[in-house]
Amino acid sequence: MAVTYYTLEYDGTEQTFQDWGFAAPMQHRRDQAPGGFTVRVPGIANLVADPPVPFKGQVIIRKGRTAGLTGGTVVFQGRQTTDRITANRSPANTLTFSDALWDLANTPYQQSWLFKASGVAAATKPFSRLVLMHNYADRTVHGVHYAAGALIPNGVQIEDIVNFAATSCGVALQVGTVDPVMPLTYYPVRGCSCLSAIQICLKPQPDATIWIDHSTTPPTFNCFGAASRTRVTIHYAASPFGDVDFSPRPDLQVPQVVLQYQKVNQEGDTSWSTQADDSYPADGFGGGPTGGLAVGALVVPIDLRGARVTDVRVTAAAMPSASDLTSFAASGTWWTKKYPRFADTHRIKNVTIVTTPTTLSIKDDAGADVDLADWPNELIEGPVNPLWMRNDSSDTIDTKWVTVKAGFTYDEFDVYSGVDRLHSKAGVAGSSGAVALHPHEIAVRVRLTNSATGTIVYSFINDAGETAPTGLAQAIYTALHPLQYEGSVTINENNTQGMPSAQTDVDTKHKLCISGGKAEWATMDATVRGVDIDLTTGATTITVGPARHLSASDYEELLQFWRFRSVVETPQVRIDANFSAGSMQGGGAGQAENTATAAQMNSLHTVAGNQTDTTPGIGTVTNSAGTTYIQHDGQNEAIVLMRVGQHLAGDGVTPLALDHTHTSPAESDWPIISISLRDMAVLLGAGALNRTMQLRWFYFKDANDSCSSKKMIILSTAPEAA
Repeated sequence: MAVTYYTLEYDGTEQTFQDWGFAAPMQHRRDQAPGGFTVRVPGIANLVADPPVPFKGQVIIRKGRTAGLTGGTVVFQGRQTTDRITANRSPANTLTFSDALWDLANTPYQQSWLFKASGVAAATKPFSRLVLMHNYADRTVHGVHYAAGALIPNGVQIEDIVNFAATSCGVALQVGTVDPVMPLTYYPVRGCSCLSAIQICLKPQPDATIWIDHSTTPPTFNCFGAASRTRVTIHYAASPFGDVDFSPRPDLQVPQVVLQYQKVNQEGDTSWSTQADDSYPADGFGGGPTGGLAVGALVVPIDLRGARVTDVRVTAAAMPSASDLTSFAASGTWWTKKYPRFADTHRIKNVTIVTTPTTLSIKDDAGADVDLADWPNELIEGPVNPLWMRNDSSDTIDTKWVTVKAGFTYDEFDVYSGVDRLHSKAGVAGSSGAVALHPHEIAVRVRLTNSATGTIVYSFINDAGETAPTGLAQAIYTALHPLQYEGSVTINENNTQGMPSAQTDVDTKHKLCISGGKAEWATMDATVRGVDIDLTTGATTITVGPARHLSASDYEELLQFWRFRSVVETPQVRIDANFSAGSMQGGGAGQAENTATAAQMNSLHTVAGNQTDTTPGIGTVTNSAGTTYIQHDGQNEAIVLMRVGQHLAGDGVTPLALDHTHTSPAESDWPIISISLRDMAVLLGAGALNRTMQLRWFYFKDANDSCSSKKMIILSTAPEAA
């Protein structure tokens, strides 16, 4: 039979181990840790400074190559990873080649996060703050749909990690078979390597192993559960077998797994705690324990993120109907709240809503008419957000700003006496004798709503909280229930020429059984964790057992997997960059805005005051007690000051019209001072007792200036006899 060789290829150069100067080669196959080859390189003083293959140099190792470097199979692809500590320890001059798990151990894992610049422009970037088992984007994996933000099983998360390392970081690796589907909770962690993240995903699943298939380019990453690994049976024989040591691990078999989930929920100002158990087997099943009350039971408390609910209180009151808004008797209370002057009934009396010339209008900010049947209530207090507020009929709750405008007439009296009427918005008779109506137009801003009257509580779910995974207790129990075996076996083998040569091919994709030894070994299906092959002596050492974190002294590790798991407060921020998980408007803009127009520019405006004195008037006229009026008459272009020999009715019910023509005999005694742009005779009548003010030239001699003649313009009445 032809002699075959192990060869190493680097940078296009392939040579046998001997030609490279390698001695004592060993192959190392590992689960969840970097595997590869170690070789001694005698004659090189410092392998770190002067190695035959540089640090991180990519190599391919083949076995079964002929002298012409043909045939054989690829058994390893990786890189030179010798560090100073390894190179200088016994045996000295050791060069290390590691598979892609070394790359994963030295590559920080980062997940996609959505961030915003100035709160608006969203951008996705990798971030080393991790939320393991959290799905970033809506997708379907292996026929299963996962929504954005949903929980994903550990196997899907492992695929994401490997794909990130390969696609984003250039690790020479591709995803093959990854079949663990344990439904874990979110697991937050910061500053974690890709390999450490994979180990976290597999920690609660001690029956899972990792196997790298080096026969593909690039190598293929595989992760198998117990059911997917291939059984390999080796017949026990005394001569080739060295040390054999297998110990059962019944301490890892648990009678029951109980996961105790706790949430602290908050709604408004109230917080409360909820608790739920995931137990397997079910409490009392087959006479088994209840609630984990048994020796050896695995009972783990797990904190989950509770729900966050914001309560928003909206207070609304019924609006008067459109017809009621035209009647002060029906809607006076509402109008008075908007125009507080009406509340002073000592001063404001006889309020009436008129329909001409001003008509009632209810318009929105665009000037369109608003039907109160659609917006029946007025918002009194509280914010309204139509994006999420709904009533019991699922109708959207919203608001609308409107302006309500109407015309009013009323009498206004002296603030001190409450009797002396200052003016009447109902108008008074002008020179034509007709009563002019001059309503006061009042407009108010009101925020209408379709929210029901009274105080309604609308609840906004900021965060529904974290959901406990389904079936996790059963998955852990299933992984722990089969009896685990721990130990190792060494097999010394020769080839057909009698030369030492490892013939047994066992890897981490297998589960090991030994026939011909103890009966239980034949079916133990031990988990292979590591294989060390000495290519010089032909010795193969197979190490089996549970995962490294479940050694005999580390059962507590399973209990404490969730000890350092912090509650994920805002997982949604990873996919939407918002720390609030919705559009909940809080505070502000609840109070209605009320405005009133200024007093109208009326053509006729009269103020009045009751008089009690009878002091002599001008000339021979004696004033009589009565009412003094000052009237501004824009239509007749006059200002009139007059004393009327009759008091204004104290109750404000009987207004007295001013009549400039003095047709009544008693009115001949009423003194009047008028200023007008028109003919006074037309305005006041030819026989009226009046004094007309005019600008007149007066000529005089100034005694202080040598009696020089001068003139000046004076606003005065016409000269009268003494």
